[in-house]
Amino acid sequence: MRSRSPNGQSRRLEACFREVPCEPNGPPHYRGGVLELSVDLDAEQVLQECERRGLVVRSERELGGCKGGRHWHLHIPGQAGTLEMNECRGRVSLKVHPRRDGGWASALAAELHNPRQNPWPRSPTSP
Repeated sequence: MRSRSPNGQSRRLEACFREVPCEPNGPPHYRGGVLELSVDLDAEQVLQECERRGLVVRSERELGGCKGGRHWHLHIPGQAGTLEMNECRGRVSLKVHPRRDGGWASALAAELHNPRQNPWPRSPTSP
């Protein structure tokens, strides 16, 4: 079980975010089975791409341990799966817990991590 900080946030999330380097298009990081990828896009670009693919923001809050940082949970309405996004000091990372992949979240995180290798479909009706 994860311990909680005084403000109720997971200490593991805070520590993981600080320990994992955010190198643009660097190798993926697996921490305890959780996929974490850095993204060479700003948070607004990621949110726009997710919206274009039908994802919506389930929650948004401050990112503990990072002054001014933000943390989002994104999902596809009516489907299983959650993509987490963190922004701290201008760096963006995506996280997918193996039990929250839903069959799509890891693939989308990989595409956003390296868009040149995984070009996005440009059709407005593509998922």
